[in-house]
Amino acid sequence: MNNPSRGPRRPDRSRGPNDQRMRQKHSVVVADGRGSRKYSLRLVAVVLTFVVAIVIVWPTVSRYYSSQRELAAARAELTTTEEHIEELQTELDLWNDDDFVRSQARERLGYVMPGQTLYVVKDPGAGTAQDQRDERIAEVNRNRRAATPWYVTMWDSVSVAGQTEAEFDNPNDVPVLNSPEPTADEDTEN
Repeated sequence: MNNPSRGPRRPDRSRGPNDQRMRQKHSVVVADGRGSRKYSLRLVAVVLTFVVAIVIVWPTVSRYYSSQRELAAARAELTTTEEHIEELQTELDLWNDDDFVRSQARERLGYVMPGQTLYVVKDPGAGTAQDQRDERIAEVNRNRRAATPWYVTMWDSVSVAGQTEAEFDNPNDVPVLNSPEPTADEDTEN
């Protein structure tokens, strides 16, 4: 009997060979040295879909984390710069104070106010000006020698090695131990 509210009835389909193929489970067989394993085709499809999704999403996620690291570095640099600006602003405020400027002029430059007397005391342990100059030159030469590459030092040594004291010429101003000091005769020649 046809029920008009349900609409026309469909005829029953017989279960033929097509229906049996649909119900059949498809699988992939993987053989290795110990035997073979059978995997469902659905499982293989899900795993492949998951791998493709990871391959598609991975560059975006890695760029996101890279930009987050850059952002954190930029924020740290901004914080450091702001602290430096605060220090400079504090120093500027100090230099805008007349009392601070006067005190710095006294300490650094040795200035005095009108009517005051300046007394300068020398330290006898510091040596003469010539001694201080020689010590400073020796320190500069040691630092320059330490910063000079080995091959430059070697070449300078080779170029200076064959010269006698009379023809000693040091165009690169290489520090030389026991270098000949110019005599009064040589000074008048130049």
